[in-house]
Amino acid sequence: MQSIAAGKGKREMDEIGSIISEMKNEENTLLISREHKSSLQNQKTLLILAINAFLGLMIFFVVSYLLKRESLDRKRAEGALSKQTRILESVLASMGKGLSLPIRPESF
Repeated sequence: MQSIAAGKGKREMDEIGSIISEMKNEENTLLISREHKSSLQNQKTLLILAINAFLGLMIFFVVSYLLKRESLDRKRAEGALSKQTRILESVLASMGKGLSLPIRPESF
């Protein structure tokens, strides 16, 4: 009873309340810090994803351009070869059946 009269119990309860309040404040500070770090990490992740998507599209367009250019080059080469083939066929057709070779008199 003397401890109650002296207010010792109240002081101990106030100390415990003060400690609990400090713990809550520390937990809130840590929570805010974690939320901030998490938010920064989310922003970094989104930035990396955006860069990755951009680079992927750039690679796609470059490869598409190169394939299209190669296809056009092949078509041009095919057209030139076809033209040369037609010319050669017309020359051979106009030559007739025989083939003549010039003979030099000094070869006898």
